[in-house]
Amino acid sequence: MQDLTGFWSFSEEFEFGKKLGEARLFQNNGMIRGILVFKEYDENGTAIFVRCQLEGSFDGIKLLLKDVSHSVLLGGSDDDYLPEEREGTLNANGQIVGSVNDADDVAGVFVMQPI
Repeated sequence: MQDLTGFWSFSEEFEFGKKLGEARLFQNNGMIRGILVFKEYDENGTAIFVRCQLEGSFDGIKLLLKDVSHSVLLGGSDDDYLPEEREGTLNANGQIVGSVNDADDVAGVFVMQPI
């Protein structure tokens, strides 16, 4: 099984905007934990800077990640961000590509690439 430990670029597009940032993942067998830091831009151009603690699993192909805690670092309050769950697949190019849903069921797509 490929080890996902390391730094990853992160991009996401969702119904009301986009997110750009980086993740640091740590893998222990099939368990994943890490930190995701990103800037979220909404459709009006308003931005917030967010840090999320992640936990999840990886079976060699499918990655599941859940926000277990978060902090809005700049541009708003913690209530301005809703926790998300991400489900992705490791493709032949080494990218993780998948879908995301937040607590209000707003859906999006994301891509992570090793850096």
